[in-house]
Amino acid sequence: MFENWSLSQFITRFVSINNWVIGIFLVVFGFLFIFVKSTFIGTFGSALSVTGAQGLLVFMGGLFLVCGLYSCIMACGLWKFKNYGRIMLLIQLYISGAGAIIYFIIALTILFKVGLVGLLPLIISIYFMFIVYMIIYLFQVQKDMVALFKSN
Repeated sequence: MFENWSLSQFITRFVSINNWVIGIFLVVFGFLFIFVKSTFIGTFGSALSVTGAQGLLVFMGGLFLVCGLYSCIMACGLWKFKNYGRIMLLIQLYISGAGAIIYFIIALTILFKVGLVGLLPLIISIYFMFIVYMIIYLFQVQKDMVALFKSN
């Protein structure tokens, strides 16, 4: 099965499977947040009003549903080597990269306030930014990866 795949095809299929799994989890948790509100409100009830907690859970559930559907559509496009899947992945990675930079700035301020304890969030943010950069490089610059999506 794998003997006819190039490295670019294998990496794309791997990223696609990961996005399918993430998308399915997000859709499931989105439905849970929207339709199973009463269980969660017991935990949030003391900190928030009941209406505020319900609104927060519906908002988070809707956000999870949108992100999950986006991830599933992107995974379908990546699995079929469609260019829209690659573009959707790059959009997601650029947004994640911007979030990682913001997280890096927050981790840097934590490092200066609490000392060495704040080093772990800083290392995590640097690692995440490196991974995001490498995937962006792979799917945007590598000629064989771009050619794989242009041929379909």
